[in-house]
Amino acid sequence: MPKGTASQEAKTFDLIVPVAQTPGTVTGIGIDCRGYEEAMINLHAGIIPGDGTLDVHIEESSVLGSGYADITGAVFAQVTASTDVLPYVGRLNLKGRKRYIRVIAVVANQTIPFAVNAVLSAARELPVSQINDVAFSV
Repeated sequence: MPKGTASQEAKTFDLIVPVAQTPGTVTGIGIDCRGYEEAMINLHAGIIPGDGTLDVHIEESSVLGSGYADITGAVFAQVTASTDVLPYVGRLNLKGRKRYIRVIAVVANQTIPFAVNAVLSAARELPVSQINDVAFSV
């Protein structure tokens, strides 16, 4: 497997941008995982008021935009007022997975600020193209 710097072999995506979400279901964008061996999914929850809850899970599909189904076990523990303001991390082995992934978040009872991003890593070919320029490399 190729070896390079982090910016050469990993790619970051915002699946759900950081914003306060009102109660309901939030569907993140689908991303193409072709050419990568694994994904690290990061959930960042802000302050959750009162009886608010946040449930987040990962889905996969062979087609971008449709046919998504839950990935067994790819579920974050429910985030509540007593477990907020913590980073949550999940690892997804992409070998044998469908090409596209996305996240689904269910916000209940209160408006909740949160974001979800993915870092695709262990690229099969280097260097990968970044969405934005690398801000620094020291």
